[in-house]
Amino acid sequence: MKFGKEMRQLIRGILFDFDETLLNRKHSVDDFVRDQYKRYLTSLVEIEEEQFCSRFIALDNNGYTWKDRVYEQLVDEYELTISSEALLEDYIRSFHLHCKPFNGLIDMLDSLKSSGYLLGLITNGRTAFQYRNIRALGIENYFDVILISEQEGVKKPEKVIFQLALERLDLKASQTVFIGDHEINDIKGASDAGMKTIWKKRFNTSEELGDASIQSLLEIPQMMEEWQRLGM
Repeated sequence: MKFGKEMRQLIRGILFDFDETLLNRKHSVDDFVRDQYKRYLTSLVEIEEEQFCSRFIALDNNGYTWKDRVYEQLVDEYELTISSEALLEDYIRSFHLHCKPFNGLIDMLDSLKSSGYLLGLITNGRTAFQYRNIRALGIENYFDVILISEQEGVKKPEKVIFQLALERLDLKASQTVFIGDHEINDIKGASDAGMKTIWKKRFNTSEELGDASIQSLLEIPQMMEEWQRLGM
């Protein structure tokens, strides 16, 4: 872990991103798309499994392309007999069954909750879809607030969505840390809103962002304990 600029006020609230921060989205998507291919094999005979899966993942663009466009492109490129609408409906209906957490998720949340922190979740995405994924990990009840961009009408990195979370928690930005994996949506967005930030690295990189950076969720309770001890 790495410490950055000075922090002068004790932290009372911890806010999280969801995809690739708490949810291991990469592994979840890989598991889902392989299962989808097997279940729809008779309609996907025009394309091999590895080709279908790798092309889906490429078009998905780490979740930043909604799946209607992904499936439309797949159907068009490979002249599939199944409709893009049928594949999309299956994605919406079934993805949560493949959701996988990052190691230590529950232990980390238990530790923070028992230490008295207010916890929140801010995620971009479709409301019903994201709620199913959150519930699939069994973590909904850990959070005092959950904000999903479609439901709020604003998305990260806009400051408004971070400010809404602060208002609902009745906290100042200086009392709050945001933890996420995306350099702009999470780290810059939360920093612009006045929050302290912890960057959860996606890859094994030497680059450092935010007030601190971590590789594992299990580093967070220890980091918070150290910050509080030092009065940061």
